Amino acid sequence: MADIIAPMRRLLPDPVDHITVGEAYGVPRSMVDGRPWVGLCMVSGLDGSTVVDDNSRALSSPADTEVLLGLRRLADVIVVGASTVRIEGYGTPSKPGQRLGVVSRTGSGIDFTTELFTSGAGFVIVPESAPALPVDAIRAGIGGVDFAAALTTLGDAMGATFVHAEGGAGLNAALATADVIDELNLTISPVISGGDGYRVTAGAPPLLHRMDLAHVLEDDGFLFTRYLRRRRPVSGDAEPALLRPAGASCGATAHAGSRPRRRSPCRRLRTAGTAPRRAPEAVRGRLDRRVRS
Repeated sequence: MADIIAPMRRLLPDPVDHITVGEAYGVPRSMVDGRPWVGLCMVSGLDGSTVVDDNSRALSSPADTEVLLGLRRLADVIVVGASTVRIEGYGTPSKPGQRLGVVSRTGSGIDFTTELFTSGAGFVIVPESAPALPVDAIRAGIGGVDFAAALTTLGDAMGATFVHAEGGAGLNAALATADVIDELNLTISPVISGGDGYRVTAGAPPLLHRMDLAHVLEDDGFLFTRYLRRRRPVSGDAEPALLRPAGASCGATAHAGSRPRRRSPCRRLRTAGTAPRRAPEAVRGRLDRRVRS
C-alpha cells in the first residue's frame, strides 16, 4: 500500500520515529461470527465535535486524509449513509472493482443518475420493506436495516472480509447499536471548535462497548488512534495482541452510555468502489439485480 505523505511517529505500542500508513494499518483482519470485519474511520476535535459547518474538512489534515485513503485501499467494500453521500458528492471509488454501499431506510432521495451508480460501483443497503429500486440492493430487516444480516450477505454475495464505514452519525449509531463495530480509527484533531457539532455515534441509545487500544500515531499534533472491540475469544482462536495489561479480562459489556443528538457527521472525500462477484445461489435471491434502462 503506497503512502503519499512522510511517515508518522508511533507512540504506542513500541515507539518508533517513522512508520507509514501502510505499515500501521495493513494488519490482518478476519471474519467475525460469519460476517465481515467492520472498521469505522472518523475525525474529532478535542472537544468532541466531528463537524465544523456540517463537514469534517476543517478538522482534518494531510495525514488524516492519507489514513482514510489507506483504509479505503485495504477495504473490500465501503459503506456510507445516504445523507453523507448526498452532502459529500461521492463518486466512483479509485480502487478498481471496489463497491460502495449507500445505507437508507427507503432509498428515497438518492440520485441514481450519479457516476457512483451509473458506473456500477454503487449499491444500496435497505430494509426488506423498501420499495423497488433501480440498482443492486441488499435487503435486511423490517422498518430499519438489520446490519448483522446485511453484513453477512455482503460477505456471502460479494466475498467481503473487511467493510470500511465512513459515517454519518445515523450509520455510526446504527452500527454501534448492532454492536458490529470491530475497529474504530479515530483521528483526534488538535483544535477546539465549539458549537454543537455531532459526536461519532450521535443518536445511538445508551450503551457501553469496551474497546482496546491497538496503536497511537502522531503527526503535527494530530493523534491517530486505533481501537479494537473487546470480545470474548472463541475457543481455539488466538486473541489479538493489544495494549492490555497482562492477565486483563476480555469480557464484553453493553450497558449505559451516551446522550443522543441529531444529524450527520460527514466524513469527506468523494471517491470510493468493486465489480460485483457473482452471488452464490443460496444468497443471490437477497440481492435485487435490476437492469437499468
